[in-house]
Amino acid sequence: ACYWANGIRHDCLTDTTADSNARAIYVADGNVYLAGDIGSTPTYAYYWENGMTHVLPVPTSYSAEATSIYVSGSNVYVSGFYHTSTGPVVPCYWLNGNRYDLPCSTGGGEALSIDVSTGSIIIAGYYYNGSIYVACYWSNGIKYDLPLVGSYNTYANSLSISPEGDILIAGFYGTSSTTACYWDNGTKIDRNVTGIQPVAYAIYAAGTGVYTAGRYGTTKTIGYYWSDSEKDLSPPNGGYSTDAITILVQ
Repeated sequence: ACYWANGIRHDCLTDTTADSNARAIYVADGNVYLAGDIGSTPTYAYYWENGMTHVLPVPTSYSAEATSIYVSGSNVYVSGFYHTSTGPVVPCYWLNGNRYDLPCSTGGGEALSIDVSTGSIIIAGYYYNGSIYVACYWSNGIKYDLPLVGSYNTYANSLSISPEGDILIAGFYGTSSTTACYWDNGTKIDRNVTGIQPVAYAIYAAGTGVYTAGRYGTTKTIGYYWSDSEKDLSPPNGGYSTDAITILVQ
């Protein structure tokens, strides 16, 4: 696991020779925090503070992944999930290393994005209700389903809180084909992407604008971001696939 600051790579320490992955980053008071995982079977959820490891506990023999991180004062919040090879996936978050499981159906779910800017612990993700996947968010441990779109699967991947306190969640819905969208306080707004199979992976609220990022395509994917119109992020030579997985506007 590593991160780059101004183009310089910084490797993160681990207590094992297993592979490690950094999946999220947060910078607060000059400190760099990363969330991710180490290992393969099982995987262990970790966060790093200035390159130093902190293990995030789950029951013995379970695999876990840390998906997002937020720091407020001296408190470190990390979203994620854990599971066995056969059992359902359990969505959860950790506060200063203490794990808190999030309610969902017996089909399991994933917690993918966390924000504590309003003082409430808000987490976006999805769960399986026995028939379809349902996008949702948790506020202080209480689950709120995002409106279903017919009988389609819905997925929530990322959240952002607007300056006015609105809860904005990026994701997509569909079964054999998908539509990128975001929810504004529960109201679904489609992103009219020109390519096939679009998804939205990230969202950011700045001023009065809502920015999403993601990709479209199947065999070859094209990353894009969307503000008032679609902006493709095609590679210079056109031969590679691209994905846009996070976005920040200043």
